[in-house]
Amino acid sequence: MAKFSKRGHDVTAVTPLYCLTSTEKANLRQLNVKLSSFNPFYISKKVRLRSLRYLLFGLLFVGRLFGLLYSLHFDVVVMRNCVVGFSASLLRRFFKVPFVISLTDLLSGFLYEEKVIPPFFPNFVVNLMVFLESRIPRAFDKIFVITPRMGKVLEGAGAERRRIVVTYDGVDINLFSPNAAARREIRLRYGLGDRLVAIFQGTLEFHHGLGNMAETIRYSVAKRSGVHFLIVGDGPGREYLQNALQNYIQKGHVTMTGAVQHEDMPRYIAASDVGVIPYAKSYCTDIIVTLKLLEYLAMEKPVVSMDLSGIRSVFGSFSFLRLSKNVRELAENIERFANMSENERATLGREARQVIEKRFSWDVITERMVDECLKLATARKCVV
Repeated sequence: MAKFSKRGHDVTAVTPLYCLTSTEKANLRQLNVKLSSFNPFYISKKVRLRSLRYLLFGLLFVGRLFGLLYSLHFDVVVMRNCVVGFSASLLRRFFKVPFVISLTDLLSGFLYEEKVIPPFFPNFVVNLMVFLESRIPRAFDKIFVITPRMGKVLEGAGAERRRIVVTYDGVDINLFSPNAAARREIRLRYGLGDRLVAIFQGTLEFHHGLGNMAETIRYSVAKRSGVHFLIVGDGPGREYLQNALQNYIQKGHVTMTGAVQHEDMPRYIAASDVGVIPYAKSYCTDIIVTLKLLEYLAMEKPVVSMDLSGIRSVFGSFSFLRLSKNVRELAENIERFANMSENERATLGREARQVIEKRFSWDVITERMVDECLKLATARKCVV
């Protein structure tokens, strides 16, 4: 939004903005971004019946978008997911305006995770939702995706190759920046001492590989690797993970911090030595690059991940990433990094940071996206 405004375009922000701080909203207003948020009800990763809320929001947003397009005559419309993108697929035939969609995942694909599917979402319903969601982008003039693999999936669902642009995802490198003071402070707060610390951070959801994380810890402790596991975050799977790891928490092998504000997350990553991506291979996790990975790398941490196609296609050639075919290999790769000298890990970390700064900073990614949008419309009004 800010980049459109700085280039002299009038911008209206419509989708939910309760995730922004008051300072961020004030900054947008100073840039003459009109905030016209659509919030018929609250949606977050912690609410009950989230999938049904997404579906209802998408339906309700059709009327809101129609009213905006009819009254304000925008020159380009940018959407961030298929929940709101559904409305554009219905309305684009009535308005001569370019539509752009930016995708970081396919939300319905996460429902394939067994523990996430409620009783009223049997597999045939999930299959239908995935089928429909993967075809929504066909209606857009430009489709931004974060991995080549995701682009191929959408092309297979009928999207034209010429409309698909692999922009990748981006991380705020100013926020996620190495911080020696924070490393000392967090280690002191949680009594981590000089132990090698492997971190898993973010929303604790089952499709984020909580089962794999628990098994990795069990295997690592059994091998007496000496690695301490720092789990930072909250979510629907927290109780499951706490119960699974209770014995290891009591014996000092695991620390679970609970919820942490996003702006504080870099401090916890700074306290670690290795980042962990335990995601199980599935329809959705195989086509994305999780933002966790970019945040670890921006903080100069080497990363151990399950072998996922999206991650392999983007970062598979770099030595600061080790891919693992199973949980045992995940634990062994963590131990390999643990057995490196501090200087060796620091060298890998600096290489990781350089790659992020050059190709995956949020500033670089958004510049690329804005350039692509303005190829479609050079006039002054934009809606996002």
